[in-house]
Amino acid sequence: MQIFLSFAFDEDIDQVNGFRGMLENPNADINFVDGSCKKDYAGKSETEIKTYIKSLLDQSSVTVCLISKDTKNKEWVDWELEASQSKGKGIVGIVLKGKSDEIKHRTDCPDVLGSNKYEVIYWTDAQKMQSAIEQAEKARR
Repeated sequence: MQIFLSFAFDEDIDQVNGFRGMLENPNADINFVDGSCKKDYAGKSETEIKTYIKSLLDQSSVTVCLISKDTKNKEWVDWELEASQSKGKGIVGIVLKGKSDEIKHRTDCPDVLGSNKYEVIYWTDAQKMQSAIEQAEKARR
């Protein structure tokens, strides 16, 4: 299964790369392909960015939003989640490791995740995250 990662690029890239490392680790109990952006959007037009993201979303079945206190206020995270929702992709939120003290309620998450429609879990173990992502894929419309 290919997933798209949505996150606050500047603030959370180190933790996101840790998540990506887990995806690439053959000994980890998590089996997905990262189909998300691996570069900064700086210098690109809004149209170029949207076209690029849409192409990545088209290749993914689930969007995983990696959440910290900075994620809620990121315009591109909101847009990626809304685009995922409109394309009928599975969506799940995972609060980044060590950020559980920052994210106590759904109101601390991006708006799309603020409702109870999508699961939001804390980064605990790979098996729990794998299960949540698989459930998001099954629940997509």
